[in-house]
Amino acid sequence: MSVRQFETIVIAIDDSCCNIEKLQDISRWIKSIKGDYVFEFVLVVGGGNVVPGQKLDFLEDDKITLERIKSLRSVENILLIKSIFQNQGLASVCFSKLPIPNYGLGCNAEEMAAQLYNGETVVVGGIGSHIIGVSTAIKLNASVVYMTELGPEINTPSLVSYEEAVADNKVSINKGAIGLAAEDDMPIIVIPAAKEALLAVVNRQPIGAFIGTGKKYLEYYDKVWQAQNDVAE
Repeated sequence: MSVRQFETIVIAIDDSCCNIEKLQDISRWIKSIKGDYVFEFVLVVGGGNVVPGQKLDFLEDDKITLERIKSLRSVENILLIKSIFQNQGLASVCFSKLPIPNYGLGCNAEEMAAQLYNGETVVVGGIGSHIIGVSTAIKLNASVVYMTELGPEINTPSLVSYEEAVADNKVSINKGAIGLAAEDDMPIIVIPAAKEALLAVVNRQPIGAFIGTGKKYLEYYDKVWQAQNDVAE
């Protein structure tokens, strides 16, 4: 029996992308790319409210209640995204940091890998989508992409060190997520929320802000040249 070979991209979406219209766009992009490339996708969403609801600013002093509500909202979000994906004909499965029977599997990397192997698009929810995105990518040996509609700096390809990303606030990513990525030497690619940007990541073309080391930058984008060179020989 032949082994199915594919690459995985983990997409952590910014709050600016957490609306139904943008999620429908993302589902169409993923479906199109999966039709033309051997790639699988994991979409990570946090406890921000995709479904229109009340703001929770008044709960800032009650951290425990706020965290509990965000955990429940993350489950609501993944169920909504799964429905959006299925409406696009994308087979998908939910994983949740808050394991609720019949609503989301626990975030087990082996189970995720098995679902990806079967061609499912995986939707992951939990508080702290940035950190969950990086940790999931590390476990799956995947590329991690942070998609946002904020920040003009992402429109031009650039290399940003982990230290610069934390100290200068050049990108709106949780510092804990950047620290976790640095510990594992895992690059984070920050891209605009556009199909062309996601295609650039798939094709290993420089796009947006590449957070990591210069060595990783060259290794990441040199793979395309190496593959093309191998074919030519």
